[in-house]
Amino acid sequence: MLQSTTCRPPNSVILIQDRDESDLPESLGEGLVTATSTCLVVGTLCFADGETSLTLSDETGLPSTSVIPHVCAFDGTLDLPSGQLVVSTVEDVTILEMKHPGQQARVTVWVNDESEPDSIWIQVTR
Repeated sequence: MLQSTTCRPPNSVILIQDRDESDLPESLGEGLVTATSTCLVVGTLCFADGETSLTLSDETGLPSTSVIPHVCAFDGTLDLPSGQLVVSTVEDVTILEMKHPGQQARVTVWVNDESEPDSIWIQVTR
């Protein structure tokens, strides 16, 4: 399943997290992605500079880099106690969501820029 949208997230970050149980990082790190066991905070293009394209997929394989090259910004596991992953704003507005079979998922985040990406692919697999 592949879902895509564009948005201007407030504070220029998105959250990738479990629907019901999420432990937000206490502070943002130096890189583009900051993580806890149940939440990823990912930086986006500055909301004042334009929209960010978000794609959420449970398909295996790399995103197509023929049009826009992407680099891996995060590759790790995320606990999903509810079995529901959401991509949301810091204001708790859901942007994208998907059910996941199991309580843990491998999440890979691909970006087209390592400081202010305007294209982010989120790949969720077992």
